[in-house]
Amino acid sequence: MQIIAGRYKATQGKVLKINRDKNTVTVQGSNMKFKVVDDEEMQRRRKTIQKEFPIHVSNVNLIDPTTN
Repeated sequence: MQIIAGRYKATQGKVLKINRDKNTVTVQGSNMKFKVVDDEEMQRRRKTIQKEFPIHVSNVNLIDPTTN
């Protein structure tokens, strides 16, 4: 998929997840945001990770991998 709008415009990536109810897709390496999660080793500590978040389908285009 190629992003055609927003901060990650003109970037390409693999589709990780599709949500048909909300019309969103999650593209690898795009729309990265920070999220605070619990640490697996200790219950009291929390850590910040960078994670892909969904993008509306109108902001992406399908590209053909054979012609690239």
